[in-house]
Amino acid sequence: MDVVDRIEQLREQAGLSVNQLAKRAGIGQASLSQVVNRKNKPSLDTLERLCGVFGISLAEFFAESPDQAAMLRWQERIQRIERLPSEKRDALIRFIDVFSQ
Repeated sequence: MDVVDRIEQLREQAGLSVNQLAKRAGIGQASLSQVVNRKNKPSLDTLERLCGVFGISLAEFFAESPDQAAMLRWQERIQRIERLPSEKRDALIRFIDVFSQ
């Protein structure tokens, strides 16, 4: 699946028109239409803005499967937890323990 196919897949899953997606991403409708119609390639900034609308990271955008995307989300969460100060990390672990019993 190429970049445009992936954008279209995510747009359709979100139930958005091209105009709605452009507006939410803060990019011009004409610019997005050119990307969707394969007349221009999206810039990295455009892809980041689109990913923001879809609620995914660039890594998830380029993931080859839903399982890979899920794994990437968990890896990102784990990295965020590892960066927490020890007292916050310990509190989070205690919180998780309450729900896992």
